[in-house]
Amino acid sequence: MTQQITNEQQAENLATIQNPNQAEYTLESPLVFGGQTIEKITISKPGTVALSGLSLQNIYNSDVNSICQIIPKCTYPQIPREAMMLLDPVDLGQIAGHIIYFLMPKSQRAAQNIQL
Repeated sequence: MTQQITNEQQAENLATIQNPNQAEYTLESPLVFGGQTIEKITISKPGTVALSGLSLQNIYNSDVNSICQIIPKCTYPQIPREAMMLLDPVDLGQIAGHIIYFLMPKSQRAAQNIQL
């Protein structure tokens, strides 16, 4: 006996297996750099090594210089540091929001009911 899976069940299954330390984001303005066009990226939770040399407080405060230093370390395809000046400010803010979310304790994420 075969069981049919509904779209709702498929969506639930995908949400269950989705990596909580990664998020896909579609850029408001595609980034064209070095002959490559980036329209969609995956943002990953930065590790300790990626955060080395940066102030967590500056990242939490959305300091543009700190955010521009961490973005190349946690995006795929990688947005190179040299391309930061071409990044739409809306995209910069959205990517920063994802990174800050990843750095929140789970209890704080749940308390604020934040979902990516």
